[in-house]
Amino acid sequence: MRFLLYNIAYGTGGPKSLAHRNMSLHKYLLAPWRHLRRVSEFVAASRPDVLGLVEVDDGSVRAGGRNQVAEIARRLSPHFTFSPKYHRGSLCRLLPILKHQGNGLFARETLDGARQHFLPVGVKRLVLEAQVRGIRFLLVHLALQARIRAQQIRVLTDLVRHREGPCVLAGDFNTFGGRGELTRLMQATGLANANARRLPTYPSWQPHRELDFVLCSPEIAVTGFHVLDDVRLSDHLPVVVDFHTSRRATGPRR
Repeated sequence: MRFLLYNIAYGTGGPKSLAHRNMSLHKYLLAPWRHLRRVSEFVAASRPDVLGLVEVDDGSVRAGGRNQVAEIARRLSPHFTFSPKYHRGSLCRLLPILKHQGNGLFARETLDGARQHFLPVGVKRLVLEAQVRGIRFLLVHLALQARIRAQQIRVLTDLVRHREGPCVLAGDFNTFGGRGELTRLMQATGLANANARRLPTYPSWQPHRELDFVLCSPEIAVTGFHVLDDVRLSDHLPVVVDFHTSRRATGPRR
């Protein structure tokens, strides 16, 4: 199977430098559709079995009222689940633009058991869950604040530990403190980082931080991992993981 993880920055395009990003912040209010079209073409050409998109817009004023989720699904697959990243009681659910900001999981085949979990702290709280070919995928976008992020990671640890069978936990973890922030989670759950070489994923114009992670349970054998540093359609770089499942006996993680 192939899994593609990409924070697409709501289709606002790929900055060429920090200065260029600061000068083009207006795109977060009105994003030219051509940027999303390029993302869609890239995703379709990559032919992932499962796609995890972080920062996708389902039809705000910024996107000109056009649904980015539907556009990706049209090119890739009709099987998907999407949700705003803010919990149901959040004021962000009522505000223009913000209420359309979310994450999505897409699959070429049937996507089963789609669920939404919301972490107890933070502004961005969504954990999007779905199952493809017996593999459970969890997609997240964690907090920028280290203290809040640490609390979210503790809750994620418990969430993963009580899942049976093969599991992939992926997303933009915003680990500005380094991958060490995930050590306890990986030790407690048995998840391993598919990015064994610690390749950076952010910022796309001069990558030096590993923020985008694909963590896999022991039943998953990674056969290929790539950070596509020549694809600069966002401020993050896309991550591609090829893998298959082993025949190891599975059960709840303790």
